[in-house]
Amino acid sequence: MRLASRIFEFRSLIGAIICGVLVALATGLVENPPGASIIGARYYGHPLVWRVVIISLTTRVDFRFTGLAIDIVFWIAAIFPVLMITEKVVLPKLGAGFDFKKLVLPLVLFIPLGLVMDFTHEFGHAL
Repeated sequence: MRLASRIFEFRSLIGAIICGVLVALATGLVENPPGASIIGARYYGHPLVWRVVIISLTTRVDFRFTGLAIDIVFWIAAIFPVLMITEKVVLPKLGAGFDFKKLVLPLVLFIPLGLVMDFTHEFGHAL
């Protein structure tokens, strides 16, 4: 019981870590072209490029895990103050609290339902 109460105290940090990882992974879908690059190469990730797709006779995807780790730390650092301000300043003024337990189910269902949506969409193209 004591561990659960300790984790509850750090819910803004845990929320920032979860959101930071998800946002950093989502930026792998956002193109971030440099000023000069290899012809046929596409760069993804923000603020640092961490996924490079080289399109030639064979398509190759290179991952830069250092860039991904730095992006994760960047997004955690950007999201954490927002969550802290929201939890400590905004929500008490509204007289509302934020229950992180209600966020677990949507996060767990996000990827499977996204895959079902993608399958349905592509199946529509096939028809």
